[in-house]
Amino acid sequence: MRASLFIGLLVFAADLSAQVSFELKYPEDRKSVARVNSKTHQLLTIGGQEIETKANSSMLIASTNGKRQPDKSMRVKGKISEWQVDINLPGGIKLSFDAANPDRKAENPALEPILTLFRAQLRNTPVLTLDKENKIASVEYPADPEKELDPALKGTFNAKRAKIAAQQTLDRLPSKPVSKGDKWEREETFNLEAGQSLTLAKRYEYTGTVVKAGRTLHAISAVSTSVKYEIDPESPSPIKVSKSDLKVIDSKETILFDTEKGIVAEHVSTLRVKGDLALSVNGMDLAGTVDLTISTETTVE
Repeated sequence: MRASLFIGLLVFAADLSAQVSFELKYPEDRKSVARVNSKTHQLLTIGGQEIETKANSSMLIASTNGKRQPDKSMRVKGKISEWQVDINLPGGIKLSFDAANPDRKAENPALEPILTLFRAQLRNTPVLTLDKENKIASVEYPADPEKELDPALKGTFNAKRAKIAAQQTLDRLPSKPVSKGDKWEREETFNLEAGQSLTLAKRYEYTGTVVKAGRTLHAISAVSTSVKYEIDPESPSPIKVSKSDLKVIDSKETILFDTEKGIVAEHVSTLRVKGDLALSVNGMDLAGTVDLTISTETTVE
């Protein structure tokens, strides 16, 4: 009996030692660089007409931690140093944006509002303020990024929504130590332009360690199990959603965490959703379908 109790205590201790804490760290003056690559493919069918769009984006963004203030808060500033966007639109129309030449005009004047949005995003990287517990206290934009935007795109720079999204990104990590095989579930909202959003039910799992480029990193996998598409009723966009019945067709996501540095070193995800939509455009009701795939890959140095 005593031997069994002793062995049981040893097993319990071993389980505790295998637990991992995913603690984000914010040392003063730390500089980090993130490469963010994304691809989007959308096939929208409205009134029997197929509208296909593709977009590729590659961005390099540097962030710098500030000093801790007397109240222990800290500001984190970012700057986009590289950004290339290539979009394929229906009818063989192409649109490109390059941060190296941001003021280059669109060949098709009707597409200039999109480039104006990209310029505003380039020049107004948000500043985050962390509180003493490293929660997002606020998100601020350096200027008024929406003053030159097309009315249909206003609402893209929403500080309140950006704060929620930033905290949501931090909260996807487990709040307590976990062991291999531990799972947790969350609901997350992915904001798009002009008040559009995808709300996802997601299931996470800690899957153990991997060695990459000589570093031992802790891996979390995730899948999205359901999705809801919405457009904010207050969005100035003429398009409104009266019905949305989308399903997750494919979903896979991996987060690699560096416990020594206290950062997410890599985040790779693919999401495909498909289903029926009922839209209202300037009071006209339209039924259709959408097939949307979004892939992203973020690496941090």
